[in-house]
Amino acid sequence: EQADESVQLAVTVAAAYFERGDSGHAVRVCRTAVAKAEALGSATARASAYWNASLMEADRGAIGDAVLLAERALALLGEGRDARNLARLRTQLGTM
Repeated sequence: EQADESVQLAVTVAAAYFERGDSGHAVRVCRTAVAKAEALGSATARASAYWNASLMEADRGAIGDAVLLAERALALLGEGRDARNLARLRTQLGTM
């Protein structure tokens, strides 16, 4: 769906900022993506936004926030049939 893709594009852009070293802007873009995904109500968009936000928060040292976001993404992914990403996220959550 186009709405899912717009959220996924936003978190990809956030990842690019993050890789450039601008983690503050990356986290802000992710938070905006989370808000948009929530408004859309799409489980795929929400899971993507929460997962990416979790990665960035973890890297910034905000482990509590990162775990909370990853758990939300995990619950959303658990509703679908994406076994590969579900396993990847469980691994990430376990390392936190």
